[in-house]
Amino acid sequence: MRISTATNYILGGSNVSYQQALQSQMQTQLSTMKRVNTPSDDPVAASRILDIRQADGRNEQFIKNTNAADSALSFSDEAMQSTTELISQIKTLAIQAGSGQNSAANLKQIDAQLQGMFGQLIGASNQVDGNGQYLFSGTNSTTPPYVSQQVSNTSGGMTWDSWNVTYNGNDGQKTIPISSTRQVPVTDTGPSVFGSVGGGSLFDAVNTLHKALQLGTDTPGYNFTADLQSAIGGLDSAMTRVTTANAAVGSRMNETEATRNGNGDLSLAYAATLSKLEDLDLPKAVSDMAMAQLALQGSMAAFTKTQGLSLLNYL
Repeated sequence: MRISTATNYILGGSNVSYQQALQSQMQTQLSTMKRVNTPSDDPVAASRILDIRQADGRNEQFIKNTNAADSALSFSDEAMQSTTELISQIKTLAIQAGSGQNSAANLKQIDAQLQGMFGQLIGASNQVDGNGQYLFSGTNSTTPPYVSQQVSNTSGGMTWDSWNVTYNGNDGQKTIPISSTRQVPVTDTGPSVFGSVGGGSLFDAVNTLHKALQLGTDTPGYNFTADLQSAIGGLDSAMTRVTTANAAVGSRMNETEATRNGNGDLSLAYAATLSKLEDLDLPKAVSDMAMAQLALQGSMAAFTKTQGLSLLNYL
């Protein structure tokens, strides 16, 4: 079979172009240290790389979310632990007040300490996270959950001050997704931690003690011991409620940490898979580049020689 000069020219030129394109691809791979730079380099690998990068992106967001959740829960844990310490201190004051050895002046001194602790309780109940979001307002995290106002009360010829506490949150919980299948609550409602105001809350117990310390044992018609015991019982119930809520927060913190560790392991697995799919085998690439250069030189030499062939050269 005879091959025309034109056909020889086309075939030779195509071979040179192919070798040049191959060498250009190898140069790109060496400069980026990536085997796959465009989908045409390896369509199957490119598709898998895209899928893995998307999955890794979602996983990275989950890692950020677990850090945010852990931060918020840490603030809640701190507030609840502070509250349990305050409850213990307030109960100590109540027991001291009921020792039977206190004058009216002594009870007022104890009450002065109680007032300072009450301010700390309000502070703990209005705890914010690192972003200034209130942790015990349910989902209404931009509003302080508790507001307190001192009011004067009169009944049966007796007068005493109390703290009128109102809850301004709601009954929801903010959640943060920490995996594709789990959203962890990062806020709590005030009533679930401190009790319902007017229904046996921590604040009710402190108010009862505050009243007892003001009226004392010498006020006619007032049962000091009954209110004192009621306050102590309320403090015990509040302690149980807060420690239970704190245990739940601790459980969520443990879950968040375990999930973060799992997400971190998954991130490493994604990185290893991507490396196998797209990273360049440098020794092999250098060897292939050298061979490609030789092939290009050979193709160009053959093409140049073919261009010089003509029947006229032999006439």
